Amino acid sequence: MDSLSSKLLDSTIAARKIFITGEINTKMAKDAVQQLHALAYMSDEPIIVFISSPGGHV
Repeated sequence: MDSLSSKLLDSTIAARKIFITGEINTKMAKDAVQQLHALAYMSDEPIIVFISSPGGHV
């Protein structure tokens, strides 16, 4: 991961934001749940979820 991508990821985590984009499938759902659990473990502060998806199948 390059430096810019790493900085963007770090700032997104610090801001407690999760982005769900594209088709919802098993991998996307698993990744989103892992991110939610990690952020919930770190703090009880709100988590912001952005969704841009046509839907999908899980």
